[in-house]
Amino acid sequence: MDYPAATGRTGNQNLLDLLEILAVLRARAKFIVLTAVAVVLLSVLVALFLKPVYKATSAILIDPTVQQPFDTKNQSRGSSQDNSQFIDSQVTLLTSDSVLRPVVVSQNLVKDREFGTVEASGFLHSLMQMLRPGADKGAAAAELAESKSVIALAKATTAKRDGQTFVLTIAVQSRDPAKAAQLSRAVADSYLNDQKQQLEKASRQVANEIDDRLIGLRERLRLAEDKVQEFRAQNNLQVVGEAGLVTEQELSGVNSSLIEARAALAASEAKNSEIQRLLAQGANADAIVATIDSPNIQHLYEQYTEASRLEADLRADLLPSHPSLQRAQSQVAQVRQMIRDEVTRIAQSTELDLEVARGRVANLEKQLNSTRTLNNADDAARIRLRELQTEAQATRALYENALGRAKEILELEQVVVPNARIISPAVVPESPTWPNKKLIVVLAGILGLLIGSCLAVGGTAFRLLKARLLRESAMLAEPLPELAPAYEQVSRPVPVGSMSSGPYESPVRTTVQDKFSSEPVLGYLPQFPLIESVQGDSAHLSEDAHAIHHALQLFYDHKASGATATFGQAAENIHLSLDKMLKHDGLRSVLITSPDAGLEQSMTALTLALAGACRGMKVLLVDAEALNRDLTRGLDPRPFIRQLSIAKRVRNDLGLGISFVTLSAGQNRDGQFHLSEQASLELKEIIRDHDLTIINGPLMRDLYSAALLAVSDHIIVASTDGGAVSLSTLSTPHD
Repeated sequence: MDYPAATGRTGNQNLLDLLEILAVLRARAKFIVLTAVAVVLLSVLVALFLKPVYKATSAILIDPTVQQPFDTKNQSRGSSQDNSQFIDSQVTLLTSDSVLRPVVVSQNLVKDREFGTVEASGFLHSLMQMLRPGADKGAAAAELAESKSVIALAKATTAKRDGQTFVLTIAVQSRDPAKAAQLSRAVADSYLNDQKQQLEKASRQVANEIDDRLIGLRERLRLAEDKVQEFRAQNNLQVVGEAGLVTEQELSGVNSSLIEARAALAASEAKNSEIQRLLAQGANADAIVATIDSPNIQHLYEQYTEASRLEADLRADLLPSHPSLQRAQSQVAQVRQMIRDEVTRIAQSTELDLEVARGRVANLEKQLNSTRTLNNADDAARIRLRELQTEAQATRALYENALGRAKEILELEQVVVPNARIISPAVVPESPTWPNKKLIVVLAGILGLLIGSCLAVGGTAFRLLKARLLRESAMLAEPLPELAPAYEQVSRPVPVGSMSSGPYESPVRTTVQDKFSSEPVLGYLPQFPLIESVQGDSAHLSEDAHAIHHALQLFYDHKASGATATFGQAAENIHLSLDKMLKHDGLRSVLITSPDAGLEQSMTALTLALAGACRGMKVLLVDAEALNRDLTRGLDPRPFIRQLSIAKRVRNDLGLGISFVTLSAGQNRDGQFHLSEQASLELKEIIRDHDLTIINGPLMRDLYSAALLAVSDHIIVASTDGGAVSLSTLSTPHD
């Protein structure tokens, strides 16, 4: 029967993992590249038929801090947030109807084929007009056509703010590069004209409103002033200049005089009290001079000082009875008396001044009381007068302010300072913005690679799924297949159970035979020299592995013939037998051993692992043969591998499509096979992640490692005789 090119995995594993996807992409690289090239060529062909679109851009600088001539001089310029909102509003204004409609009119875009609505002509158009007799061909139709052109221009126009600056860009797209530049400049000019017209319109409106307001304010001011004059005349409230009412001025003057008189009285009283205190205490000349500020006292004090100095000089040189000293003493006493007499005179004069000040204060207080009485009598009238005056003053202030603003606006009505200017007019673009042929080609290349990759991976996944379904159907419908007729000519070895003598007969082997019982032959595998490229020794095992993998791929792709087909059919028959075991026994791992030392056991394990990979399984190959270590040297020549944990020893061979891990590194060639409990646990976890695990185990005479037996579901004995390798199953007590 024919077998599929590749079969699905067993268990609940996915069809493809990441590493297998990478392997598929690598294998189908040529197909992926051809798909990308086809997509690129198609994109180039499409780009040639696309109509190019050109974009021209103008830049406008807006300064929201510019003041117009009729703005208030101390007007605030606003915060940065207000300026930002103002600029954003101008972006929207650039594409508004008030800016674009003048462009449509000035550039006559209604009749433009790209932006306008050119009417058709001919018999069909005439017939349509006849079917619509009520259609309006006048102003309404023209306005409708103009509105459609405005909408078309708005779609082709893009306005945006350049970052956080005050620069606005106006981009217009068109099929004609010259038209794009012309329309971009026209939109910028229309925006500036619209701004100027709005300012002029606002100025005229303000002037008209102020004129209307002036008429009302003038009439209000006249009525208010008439009321003030009429009320003042009725209540006899006289006003002198700008000082106010006469009674108010008189009251203010008397009050000021009274304050001055009271201050003079307080000073006279203080001076008189101090002089009287000095006279009563008999103060000396120094204290009098320091207290009384009088020229006569100062002159007498100078005489007193001179006489006292002369007396002191004579007292130092003469006796107290000397006439000169006595004259000097008499002169000092005379001057002191003169000072006291002067102080007495000043005291009398001060008392007179005090009396005069008291009388003046009394008179002013009487006058103040009289004036206050008169003023209080007019309080109600004055309150009403102040109300009328305040209203008249407020009306006058409003009128004068409005009149001044009206004069300024009338003088500056035609002077408008623009707050925007064109800093970069649009130029004719040299290259179109659409289509960007380079970008299209690059994107098409990327898209082509993605499409090719998806087709490659999807096709492989579909084939794997199809193969799995076919294999499962074959397993359920057919019994275990017979060996191919080609194997009937191959001499078959003696079953393992009948081996009672030989070069490896030993107590150990006898123990193995006691522990294991032979089962029927599982299958036959032709010897490897049937594949021409296989060398048959461990030195070339890596090359042999790739040759075997290639031969199996040819078989599963239905491209093999001759010895290659026979070899592949044998491997497939063995795997079908393993599938039956998987169905009944839940196979996960198979340990392969041999009664004789040689390369056949390692090559058998490698062949079954490669065949499982070609069938679509996720296969793990384990080298636990400490004597030869052929697989380790050929598939994982890394140095210091014995220092790595079991999990870190796993090597994914993308070329062969299998995972490989060595257990022989670090083992003693002549001793027992050792596997720690931690390593055994790690190996079990690794085995659970794979569909099938092939363990290249020790020879039968050394097969007493409980760790290997614990992770093996079945044991297969490989023995050679003539030109084939027979595989027989052994059952263990724990089975």
